[in-house]
Amino acid sequence: MKCFPYSDSLITALVSFSIIPLVTAAALQNVTLPLPKGTSNHGDPNLLCTPTRWTDLVSFYLLNYVAHAATVIARPGERPFEFAVTVVGCLLFPTIGAFRGIEAMMSGAVFAKSQLQKAARTGALCMLVRSPDWRPAAGERVPHAALQYPPPKETGKCTSLTLLGTLPALTGLRLPSPIT
Repeated sequence: MKCFPYSDSLITALVSFSIIPLVTAAALQNVTLPLPKGTSNHGDPNLLCTPTRWTDLVSFYLLNYVAHAATVIARPGERPFEFAVTVVGCLLFPTIGAFRGIEAMMSGAVFAKSQLQKAARTGALCMLVRSPDWRPAAGERVPHAALQYPPPKETGKCTSLTLLGTLPALTGLRLPSPIT
């Protein structure tokens, strides 16, 4: 139990008021520093401009280019090697990264109403196409599939079957009669 209810506030106030004169006194001291030749304040006592060295320019441009290359947007599905080539290209030709950024902004993916629209606007959709000789394993279910069969060779008429939903394995599935 504390003897004085405001003891923490009182200690904080005493410490703060004892430090303030020290900080103020340090700010008002005159200090003489040796400065390089060509240093100027351009008439403003709060400004100090030192001459530029070649290392200042090199470090500025190098860091600027590296920062620019580090913020390049990777495209959906882009392989790491392709992205690395793009980053190196952005180091050499900065407009490549700017083009990707403008392209991303112009797609309007941020304003898409659904995840599917967002994927379509960013170019992240893909299509899975199976080879013509593929058949599902016995008992395998193929969800949300649309099947289309090639026309029979003897009739030359198109036969198609479109089913949406979960399909049982296609082994033993009979084709509908040819469309006439």
